[in-house]
Amino acid sequence: FNNDDRFDLLVNNFNNDSLVLLIGNNNGTFTRETTYFTGHESAPKQLCVGDLNNDNRIDIITANYGSDSIGILLGQDRGTFSNVKTYSTGHGSKPWSVAVGDFNNDSRL
Repeated sequence: FNNDDRFDLLVNNFNNDSLVLLIGNNNGTFTRETTYFTGHESAPKQLCVGDLNNDNRIDIITANYGSDSIGILLGQDRGTFSNVKTYSTGHGSKPWSVAVGDFNNDSRL
C-alpha cells in the first residue's frame, strides 16, 4: 500500500466498523499503521482493492453488511487513505461481498 516493495496487510474488522492497515517491515513483521472507520454500524463483511480513479494509487472498497452500503476509501500519499464515502446498496440488501473489474470494457475499473 505504501509502495516500498514490501507486503502490507489490510484487516477487515466486522465488529469494530473499521479497517486496520499493517505496514510490512524488512524482517517479515508488521507495524500497525492506521485504523480507518468504515461508517457507523457498517459491519464491513469483505473488502477488495483497485485503482478506481486512475491516479495510480490503490483504493479500498468494503461491503458494509450492517449499513446496507459499500464504502470507498481513496488512496492518498504514502499508503494513506481518505475518509470513507458510502453508497447505499438498498434497504435490507446486507452486502456480503464486493469485487472490482472493468465490467463495461472502458479500460477503467
